[in-house]
Amino acid sequence: MKRTTVIVILTVLATSLTANLWLVIEPAFAKWRDAKSTLRHGFVPRVLFRENGERRRYMVFVPHTSAESERNGNPVLLFLNGVGENGDDGTNQISNNFGRQIWEMKASFPFLCVMPQCSLDGSWQADSNDTRVALQILDQVTEDYRVDQDKIYVTGVSAGGTGALELAAAYPERFAAVVPIAASLGGSLIEKTADALSVNSIALWSFYNGGDKERVVNSNRVLRRRLVSRGLDATCTEYAQGSHDAWNFSFRDPAMYQWLLRQRKSPKDKRSRFTNLIDPELEHWKQFGEADWQVTEEKVAGEDLILKCDESKGGRDSLLACNRTTAQFELRFDFRCASRNHIELALRDGHSHDQVAQHRLVIRDAIVGESALYSSSGELLVVGDLAAQATLRPNNWNHVQLLVDRGKFLVRINGWNLLSTTDEYDWIGFGLVGRLESRPQFRGILYREAGNGVSKATDASD
Repeated sequence: MKRTTVIVILTVLATSLTANLWLVIEPAFAKWRDAKSTLRHGFVPRVLFRENGERRRYMVFVPHTSAESERNGNPVLLFLNGVGENGDDGTNQISNNFGRQIWEMKASFPFLCVMPQCSLDGSWQADSNDTRVALQILDQVTEDYRVDQDKIYVTGVSAGGTGALELAAAYPERFAAVVPIAASLGGSLIEKTADALSVNSIALWSFYNGGDKERVVNSNRVLRRRLVSRGLDATCTEYAQGSHDAWNFSFRDPAMYQWLLRQRKSPKDKRSRFTNLIDPELEHWKQFGEADWQVTEEKVAGEDLILKCDESKGGRDSLLACNRTTAQFELRFDFRCASRNHIELALRDGHSHDQVAQHRLVIRDAIVGESALYSSSGELLVVGDLAAQATLRPNNWNHVQLLVDRGKFLVRINGWNLLSTTDEYDWIGFGLVGRLESRPQFRGILYREAGNGVSKATDASD
């Protein structure tokens, strides 16, 4: 046998032996490396070795520790990528979105982020192999790192946003909230998802562009409507722009992350359902003054019932007063009004018999002035936060949350804390003021009593 032939054979054998040896020791090496990586901060590459021999690369973002994370562990955010970022390199899933926004906020971003990657021809459907891999990766990370098991959330973009909804619906015990971005569900999946989220009180905040494809827009509108009809509040942000890219705004929205941190898995069974106060007959309301309040059906996907004031009538004393009265209540609704305008709410004093002369909460377009709370005599009591006020989007739906606890109250707009007070007012109810120039419209006015320490204005309610 020629010497060169022997050398070739020995080289092949050595290469084969080395390769086989590496297959044996690689998992052990990866475990050792991953154990070391738990001491690192920022983006950390990791590998999942499955029992069938499959190897899946993924990424985690490890936040800098804080006093709260030292006590309770880090909140966890599972991210599912869109189709354009599918693959097996373990990094491309965050190259187009999510990873960029986290990098910008890396010094103070509080979430331990888990970022698996969907395989090239795979999907995030609830029963898919990629979804099972994602859950295994989530389990591995929550075992290796100190986490708050009560604060585990799921988000995703496009196909990943749809997958996030399916995942939350299929495994509701695992998640406190879901944030789908530019997602789209089919008809039967909308009903199934709405049922699962409603029964298990999974909090939802969806983001999408009003100019996106019709199936994306309709899917999000219908899902919101179905959840509202089941007595669950669904925060929904529809950006007034085209394209599919809703993630560059949503993943940079501090209010969304603050909202996420208020969601927990544990208290869900204590939450009472909301009552939708909008019905064609206005059974929950009494009208005062000249305004003629009407309920119409908006002919868009979801067929929202819209409450609005007759555009030819209205004034300061035109009030639509709700007949619900209690010292502790929570109110949530969407509103829209024209640019450079405002909406006005009346807060009823329990000692007053005058339904109209009440304290007024005014939420304004930031261009024209301050949002504020005024006394019945017009005295300025509390001024709203300008950063929160700046989130108001004229001619688009804006989400408001009002919590009243025996006079103390908190107001949020689009997830931001707008204003609050701890002064002891004897408020027991509310109403809507019909202003001719504002032409406000309301949808999904949801109400629930907030007794027994649940969702009080002084609590970190959702």
